[in-house]
Amino acid sequence: MQILRGYDHTMPPRLASITIDCADADATGTFFGAFLELDEAYASDDRRTVCLQADGYVLSFITVDGYEPPHWPQPGQQLHLDLEVDDLEAATAHATQLGASLAEPQPQPDAWRVMLDPSGHPFCLMLPFGS
Repeated sequence: MQILRGYDHTMPPRLASITIDCADADATGTFFGAFLELDEAYASDDRRTVCLQADGYVLSFITVDGYEPPHWPQPGQQLHLDLEVDDLEAATAHATQLGASLAEPQPQPDAWRVMLDPSGHPFCLMLPFGS
């Protein structure tokens, strides 16, 4: 491994925030805050940036003008969240009640559900591995 001069490598970088671009940071941040039961850590006055305090990091949402969501199942999506749940039916109903929608197609609906958040980002609800 090549070590760069001037960089302090005594401590590796740590994940501080996962930031997700979206059409409406307020709606998307509010959805994930309610669904994941996370507290809001910060929001800009205009609500174009919303940050949620997660377990050891921040989940951030930024409004991007002209944002185009990825199209499930087409290639080109940059990332998605996998959220482990104990009950797929209950979690799907709860996410839908908060503003998410079920995506189509569903590759393995008995093991995981592909959902779309209010800004159109795919995310998966999944049973624990080995279930």
